[in-house]
Amino acid sequence: MSTTKNQWILIYTGTELSTKFLKLDLEDAKISALLKNETESARLAGFGMDTFNGCQLYICEKDIEKARPIIDAFLKRNF
Repeated sequence: MSTTKNQWILIYTGTELSTKFLKLDLEDAKISALLKNETESARLAGFGMDTFNGCQLYICEKDIEKARPIIDAFLKRNF
């Protein structure tokens, strides 16, 4: 029996707003995306953050070829 494990890969780091826009673009193309916001997580937990790490967006490694044109088009937009 073969086991295929989906590996999540980081594809983008930016502001919360821009990262959410890219996530929506990917989801419109039926590509699952995971948004990780460490700054917000730390704030909610009561920890102070003195640096801006931004939000990170991850997709499954198997979707990278399908996502590449969407990511390229997104990066060409002016934000």
